Formats: sequence, structure tokens, C-alpha cells
Amino acid sequence: MRRGQFVRCGEVLARCGNSGNSNEPHVHLQLMDHRLPLIAAGLPFAFTDATIDDRDDTPGLPANDRFIDA
Repeated sequence: MRRGQFVRCGEVLARCGNSGNSNEPHVHLQLMDHRLPLIAAGLPFAFTDATIDDRDDTPGLPANDRFIDA
């Protein structure tokens, strides 16, 4: 991946790991409408066919200490 790259549905974006100053492995995700952060606005996104904590009826994104399987 490189900055400003367009991605398609189903494309691998990242692998989860533990580096830097963190207590556990995690992935940061941010969608923007421009490649420059000072100009960009955040874009909404949704996971399809995902479960949070093994439940299909949990809406939205996982909160802290929760897990998503997408």
C-alpha cells in the first residue's frame, strides 16, 4: 500500500500486529476524501458480512476490548 492509493472491495489493507507503544495488536483505519490530511474530510464506511464478538446482530464498529471478524 502507498499513500493516496485507491482500494477495491475485498483487497487486503493491512495485517494486524503489535509495534510501537501499544498494549495489544490493533489496526488503525481512516478513510478520507483527499490525500492531504489538513484538507480532507473523513468518510463513512461499513463492514459487510461482519460479526462483533461472534454476534451477527451487533451494529456498527467494535468498541474497545471487542473483536470484529470481517
